[in-house]
Amino acid sequence: LADGEDLAQRLTRGPISVDDALPIALQIAEALEAAHEKGIIHRDLKPSNVMVGSDGGVKVLDFGLAKVWEPEASETDLTKSPTLTEQMTQAGVILGTAAYMSPEQARGKPVDKRADIWAFGVLLYEMLTGQQSYSGKTITDIIAAVVTRDPDWEALPPQTPSQIHRLLARCAQKEPRERLHDIADARIEIEEAITAPDSRLAEVTPPKAQRRAFLLVTAVVAAASLGLATWSLTRLAWKAQQPLSRFVIGPPASQPLHLTVAHTDLAVSPDGRTIVYTGLQDGDRHLFVRSLEELEATPLRGTERGVSPFFSPDGQWVGFYDQSSLKKVRIEGGSVVTICDAADGVEGASWASNDSIVFAKGTLGTGLFRVSAGGGEPEVLTSPVAERREVLHVRPDVLPGGRGVLFMAFSGDRESLAGGRIPVSGGRIPVSEGRVAVLDLETGMYKTLVQEGSNPRYSPTGHLLYGVKGTLRAAAFDLQRLELTGDSFPIVEGILSKVSGAVNFAFSSDGTLAYVPGAQEELGANLALVWIDRDGQRETIPATLGASPSPRVSPDGGRIAFEVQDATGSDVFVLDLARDTFRRLTFDRAFDSSPLWTPDGHGLVFSSTRDGARNLYFKAADGTGNVERLTMSTNEQIAHSWFADRMTLVLNERDAERETWNVLTLPLEGERVPERVLDSEFDELSPQVSPNGRWIAYSSNESGRSEIYVRPLPNVQTGRWQVSTDGGMLPMWSPNGRELFYRALVQARYAPFATAGDMMVVNIENAPTFTHGRPEILFETQGLAGRRGSSYDVSPDGERFLMVSRSEGRSLPIHLVLNWFEELNHRVPGN
Repeated sequence: LADGEDLAQRLTRGPISVDDALPIALQIAEALEAAHEKGIIHRDLKPSNVMVGSDGGVKVLDFGLAKVWEPEASETDLTKSPTLTEQMTQAGVILGTAAYMSPEQARGKPVDKRADIWAFGVLLYEMLTGQQSYSGKTITDIIAAVVTRDPDWEALPPQTPSQIHRLLARCAQKEPRERLHDIADARIEIEEAITAPDSRLAEVTPPKAQRRAFLLVTAVVAAASLGLATWSLTRLAWKAQQPLSRFVIGPPASQPLHLTVAHTDLAVSPDGRTIVYTGLQDGDRHLFVRSLEELEATPLRGTERGVSPFFSPDGQWVGFYDQSSLKKVRIEGGSVVTICDAADGVEGASWASNDSIVFAKGTLGTGLFRVSAGGGEPEVLTSPVAERREVLHVRPDVLPGGRGVLFMAFSGDRESLAGGRIPVSGGRIPVSEGRVAVLDLETGMYKTLVQEGSNPRYSPTGHLLYGVKGTLRAAAFDLQRLELTGDSFPIVEGILSKVSGAVNFAFSSDGTLAYVPGAQEELGANLALVWIDRDGQRETIPATLGASPSPRVSPDGGRIAFEVQDATGSDVFVLDLARDTFRRLTFDRAFDSSPLWTPDGHGLVFSSTRDGARNLYFKAADGTGNVERLTMSTNEQIAHSWFADRMTLVLNERDAERETWNVLTLPLEGERVPERVLDSEFDELSPQVSPNGRWIAYSSNESGRSEIYVRPLPNVQTGRWQVSTDGGMLPMWSPNGRELFYRALVQARYAPFATAGDMMVVNIENAPTFTHGRPEILFETQGLAGRRGSSYDVSPDGERFLMVSRSEGRSLPIHLVLNWFEELNHRVPGN
């Protein structure tokens, strides 16, 4: 009933041109992908089961159909040899048509979707060459060819794109575990070959042929140098003869990239044979190791919560940061070794040839540090210079021979940016304010190389590489004088980069480039707002993808105020839940954040850096009128709740002199003179007034870690109760005042914007005096954001919680370019 002719009929007229064959192959791959996603394996893919319509549409037919095995006749057409079948689901039975069956089918072994991938490669090869990959006079001869021989790769037409060469070779691996793992990867390769004709730069020698060429060159070089040539020289000589090669690898959907805000997500070993990336598996984050000689990645044990991977110079170790320490582990696995404490964070690290590691903490006011790879106390290498308006040094790259260190220097006003305490991963420093600098380790002096750039890296070709808004640029660099010797030029566009300055690219010392494609990543691109009930059931609010922390529910429950950040600032938005419509309230290129509804729901108070320090402002919720400034202070301020009179704000203000956070009140009537309520040597954060106005809850680090406390109002000095027992932050009252919610503390260390954990609840008795029960877990918050501000809110009925959900990872591809240095030197001659 399908219109058109099958491929078997079409192939009787000879091979199909590359331009015509690839769209057909793409549709076949899409069909198989749809089937595989539903757990269906075709097991009998061949030309006669593919119908090409007159409109170019392709249908894959006969899923699961079996034919009776008839005795072989002397005139058998082996391209249409009958399907071999009997008790089809049992191991030990040969399935499929001889010319297109996989080796495991031919051996009578159990099969999975990789058998379809084998047949897909055989089919595509036949379309391009007009001949079968495996042929013989009898079915037995064909099966023998399938099991023992390789296709004639030289028969492929010269105009075949390089990635199609590689795709066919990956489909034709005899062992299933070495074969292309997912048909979706084939689809991606074909799409790129169709849409990027410039990728047809050169043919790629298939893997087995590459290995033969490698051995041949090894022998020649060894003989010519009388045995003095090393393996590395041989490999470099081999790679120098190979053309530029581009292809795409997973990660598969089951192990997607986990895109962090502040870190690079992948690294390439010095020899270019191994990639390490940050990914997810079953909801847990790991570092994954992917050898280019294997088709699958494996999680590296002991690297849970690991980010910012980097290799040792010999490629035997992988360094990483696990949210508390700088650590290392052997690439083949083993015990994880702690190098040093890094409780304040790590924003890039580089392993030097003298077995030291240079890293950055990523907290405002800090520079670069150096520590022995064997462990020890870090030493300070650089400190931001106030006269240059520097606030931070990050993303170091140690130059060969230990001559110097490339790094990224941020500039700005510390008070207006973050009060000296908020890490870059908070997204407050635009990438445009980053500069590329170089430190001379002999003199201890550093200088600027590029006025705007991020993630600097040195290439053995004599180039400085760095990112600018998703584009990788290169300039000739003199390693001895530590100076640029030429202009910079764009080399690769469309690399995923982040507001923190992290750019997702890495390369080996012999020219293997790996990068994650994409535009400049917005801070909230992986975030969405969700409702969570008391049982932990989640309901995503789809319209809010990209929302950042600090969502607030209106008093009537019908609207949500939240902020959205990008590389240049943040703005406040309001979502009408009934109409599913947005209203943007602020438009200035500043950081407008932490909205708080007025008690009547007619307006919003928010923090903004539009006039310097982060002060408080007001805007009508319907968007009418101008923004009104409420406070004028040199200190950073965040509004959190209202007094019972509904006209007095309760806020946090950071005392820049003492570097502590205090609690203040601000009347909006009269002269608006702030009054300090809690003022101590400790941080008192997130103050929340109870619905009856009798109590104020807040978090404090007076015990050495963040805990939840409650004090009476109006006189806070007449009592104090510690409500949490094992750390806590971000308190919030239930609307009836009979419960106090807060987030458990994930990390033992305290910081104003530390990571929050599970939702906790404490029962409250208000009369005759304040009493409370024991804290209990209300629900787990895995995958939910919990940094800075108010990362959640409670619905007016107290039955649901508005929270920020982090993406569980994104199935973004990793692009690889082999022998990339040839292109780099051609486009930008180096030193």
